[in-house]
Amino acid sequence: MLSHSIHSELVKVTSRHSTVTIIVGLTIFAPLMTIALISIALNLITNDLSALVTAMQNPNEIKLLIFQSSNLFCLLLSSLVVTTEYGTSVIYRTYQVFRKRLTALFGKLIVIESIVLATSIIAFSITVFILNFSGIEMFHIDHPLILILFSAVNCFIIALFSYGISLILSRTIPVLVTTIGIFYILPGALSTVFAFLSPSSASDILYLPINAASSPVQAVLQGTSYSGVHPIAGVTLTLALSLLLVVIGCIIQLRRDI
Repeated sequence: MLSHSIHSELVKVTSRHSTVTIIVGLTIFAPLMTIALISIALNLITNDLSALVTAMQNPNEIKLLIFQSSNLFCLLLSSLVVTTEYGTSVIYRTYQVFRKRLTALFGKLIVIESIVLATSIIAFSITVFILNFSGIEMFHIDHPLILILFSAVNCFIIALFSYGISLILSRTIPVLVTTIGIFYILPGALSTVFAFLSPSSASDILYLPINAASSPVQAVLQGTSYSGVHPIAGVTLTLALSLLLVVIGCIIQLRRDI
């Protein structure tokens, strides 16, 4: 039955315009962003090298931005898989076909994570190729295969986290507000608060999901200058939290009246 569930979910995901658009975005956004940034850099080099140095004082931050640019697509894709079905009442038919709800839920999870891993590996492989063959030394990636792997793992964890939230809340607006708030608004808000009230606690934001999950990527890009959360601790923390959310979400789905 799990194979039938996987096939069913794959058909549903690839037949919705919204999810197909997100998958395409996940595949091409990072490479396109890389091309755009390299074009800007080459233009600055051609016209004024000092402007390039001023604009790109920390190229590792720019590269981190590129390799985190796919996070939003992973978040949206994994969130919409469940919430879209609730919005269109397809979830009711899904649970009627698959009497064991866990079979349907695991089918969704396997399909989403497989798509996220495959597309992110393709996207980041293209991105690394573009960076290394751009001819700009500051954009060169020293450990391309490791960076591609860690970036894909980062996307995997974010998708898993978002999937857990979607199982718990089940509605599109609450899920998107919660996930976007946790990943994008909360870090900036806490940074501002800590900067004014408790500068000594500012390092605590490194343990937030988006920072902890990407710690291996940051470690590869920054090398010996990296001083954040230990990559193993960061991945373990966010993976454990994501799995906990999925378990809680599955329990809620099993107990929910349909």
